[in-house]
Order: sequence, then C-alpha cells, then structure tokens
Amino acid sequence: MKDGVDAKSDVRLGTPSKDADGHSSVRVTVSNTATSKKSFAVQADVRDTGGNLLDSSGPHPRSPPWFSGRRTA
Repeated sequence: MKDGVDAKSDVRLGTPSKDADGHSSVRVTVSNTATSKKSFAVQADVRDTGGNLLDSSGPHPRSPPWFSGRRTA
C-alpha cells in the first residue's frame, strides 16, 4: 500500500481450514497497539510447501474503511 506501515507484528493468523463451501479460510486478528485510532489492510498469500504462490486475498477495493468481514481465497 502506498504510504503504508509494515504492521506484521500486529497481525495474527489462525489455523487454515475449509469453510462450508470448501474454500480455504483463516481467521485474521489485528491488534491496534498505537494510542490512536488506526486502519489496517491485510493481504494473505497462500503458498505451497515449495513457496510457490497459489492464491492471494486482500481487502476488496470497494470495502468501506470500517468493514469487518470475511474474504476467501
């Protein structure tokens, strides 16, 4: 992201699993460790054991900044 800050230490990923539709899913938790209100955008890349990129999922460009929801890769 342009003018973004690397906040990897504030993001935790849960254990990947399959949802009811058979899509890969993982819970993402972001902790705001700043003393002021912040916005976060998270991109999750799915890689095989060889490190090859299989899929990528991030915020939808039309999602409002307060959006809290689910994206599947």
